[in-house]
Amino acid sequence: MLNLWRKIQRQFLTYSRSDRNAVLILAAILLLLIFANRILPAFRTERSHDFSKLEEIIEDWERKQALENAKPELKLFDFDPNVITRDQIEKLDLPYFIKQNILSYRESGGNFSSTSDLRKIYGMNDSIFNVVKDYIQIERTQSESLPVKTKAELEMPGTPFDPNKVSADSLLKYGFTEFQSSNLIKYRENGGVFTLPQDLLKIYGIDSVFYLRIEDFIRIESPDKAVNEIVRVELNSADTSDLMKLPGIGPAYASRIIRYRELLGGYYTVEQLLEVYGFPQEVYDRVSNQVFIDTVKLNKLRINFLEYPELIRHPYLNKEQVTELLNHRDASGAYKKLEDIKFLESFDSENFKRIRPYITCR
Repeated sequence: MLNLWRKIQRQFLTYSRSDRNAVLILAAILLLLIFANRILPAFRTERSHDFSKLEEIIEDWERKQALENAKPELKLFDFDPNVITRDQIEKLDLPYFIKQNILSYRESGGNFSSTSDLRKIYGMNDSIFNVVKDYIQIERTQSESLPVKTKAELEMPGTPFDPNKVSADSLLKYGFTEFQSSNLIKYRENGGVFTLPQDLLKIYGIDSVFYLRIEDFIRIESPDKAVNEIVRVELNSADTSDLMKLPGIGPAYASRIIRYRELLGGYYTVEQLLEVYGFPQEVYDRVSNQVFIDTVKLNKLRINFLEYPELIRHPYLNKEQVTELLNHRDASGAYKKLEDIKFLESFDSENFKRIRPYITCR
C-alpha cells in the first residue's frame, strides 16, 4: 500500500504545476459533492400536502359544467306563437334563431293572425314551416272574431291619409303601433313608394286584419301629380336635400348616390344610378326623366401621373387592370392617346367604354 502511494506521488510530481493544481481542485470538488450528498438528507423535512380541498373545488366545477351543458329534451308540440312563453319555446324543437325571432317579432308589437303568418319570421323556410305548421294553434280573441269595424265605428281622424306623406305621429292616431309606424317611415326613407293601398302589407308588422281596419282611410296621391311638382335635378352638383325632392328618394338613397358619385368622380349617364347599392328599378323609372348630367363636372384620373393607391379606388378599375396600366407606362413611357389602353390584355371594349370618360392623358 505504501509503495502504491509512493508510485502515485511520483507520477503526480511528473505533471506540470498547472496540471497538479487542476487535479487538486477537481479532487476538492469531488470531496465536497460526496460530503453534500451525505449531509443534505439530514436537513430535509417531510411535508404533507392536503389536496382534498382542491379536489372538492374541481368536483364542484365539473358538476356545474355538466348542468350548464345539459340540453333539455326538444320536441314538437301544439303551441300558440302569440302567447307561448320563453321557457316553453326553449323546449320546442325548432332552430334557436327562429325561436328568438318569433319572440322578438312579438315583443316589437307583431301579431300572428293565421298559421301562414309564421312565414314572415326571418329564417322560416318552406321545409321548416311544413314540419311545424300542424302544431301551430292560434287562438282567436273575442275582438278578432268580431266583424271588422266600419269607418263610422272606428275612433280615427275624419280625414284620410297618404302613406307617402303622413307623419309618424299621425299614424299613431289611425291605430298604428309605434313599431308599425317606425317601419313605414323607414321604408319611405329608404326609397320605398306606395302606389296602391295594398302596398302597406309590405310593411313588416302590418297584417291583413289591421289592413282591413284602415283600408277606408288610405288615399294615395297620383304619382303623375307629384312628378309635376318636382324640379329637375343635376346629379353632379346636387346635395342630399336636392335629391330628396325626387320621388322615392329618401335620406338613405340620397347619401348613397352622393357617396357613389364621389367614388366615380361624377356621373356621365343617368343609367349609372342603377349601380348605386340597393337602388331599385322602380325608383329609377320614376326619377330618370327628372335628372340630368353635366359632364363638365367630372373629375378625371391623370393616368400618366397617378399611382396604384389613387387608381385602385375607382369602381371601374380592378387590381389586374391597374397593375397592367402602370407596368405598360413604366415600360413604354407616358400614354399619348387613350385608345392605347383598349389594347391592353385586361381591358375589353366594354371595360374601356366604361372607364374612358374618367381618364385623361394630360
